[in-house]
Amino acid sequence: SILLNHFFRPLSNAAYGIAHQSNIACTSLTNNILIPFRPALIKAYASNRFDYLNTLFNISSKLLLYLLILISIPIIIEMKSILQLWLGFDISQDTIDFARLIIIYVIIMAMANPITIIFHASGQLMHYHLPTETIAMLCLPLSWILFKIGFPSIFVFYTMIAVSLIAHCVRLICLHRYYKFISIRHYLIRVVLPGILLAAIASTAAAIAGQHASYPLQRFFVVVITSSALVILLTYFFGLNFSERAALRKFILSKI
Repeated sequence: SILLNHFFRPLSNAAYGIAHQSNIACTSLTNNILIPFRPALIKAYASNRFDYLNTLFNISSKLLLYLLILISIPIIIEMKSILQLWLGFDISQDTIDFARLIIIYVIIMAMANPITIIFHASGQLMHYHLPTETIAMLCLPLSWILFKIGFPSIFVFYTMIAVSLIAHCVRLICLHRYYKFISIRHYLIRVVLPGILLAAIASTAAAIAGQHASYPLQRFFVVVITSSALVILLTYFFGLNFSERAALRKFILSKI
């Protein structure tokens, strides 16, 4: 915020402030999703049930990623309409781009939460937070350098996303170093890669479907219905393994 205020016009700083409200809302949602998993993860570690801990880690990471994708896709696609409805006036393209990118940043940061819970349970906080937070702090000097040599304000979010991705890779390395039973390869293939493919397919299909709508409100509902249906179907058939699908069916039937 200080850098944007120093290098750019006040409008850029105002756009960042509006986008930051999305950050607060998504972070609150993330914390609520993880509430039931936190005690289970800590208890599994304390009782040395490492296979169960690994299962909980993968399920919580999947649930977090897929739910955030489910909510984020229609918001990102229809960000202009949502901001105009919220603020009541036409908004700048900077505000739209800022709000979209900060949601991507929040999703990446949210994926760190299950890892953080495991390290909190073990007490290995210094070995975890020191390298990851040091990398995260690089966002400030890197943004300053980019602004100094003439890059536009949007690059503050590109920097945030790039740095958060690097920090997340370091988190995974730290996790595997101290807990050999958690496989980085399995995490990338079973959690991250399906999430990326799912988001790409659902967002592309929803954007194409929305182009055929005649009115903004109609387009919004078409995007929401298309993206939600695809995310739910793809998650069930490709994002979850057999045991996870069985557990989900059991849970739904018990509620019915």
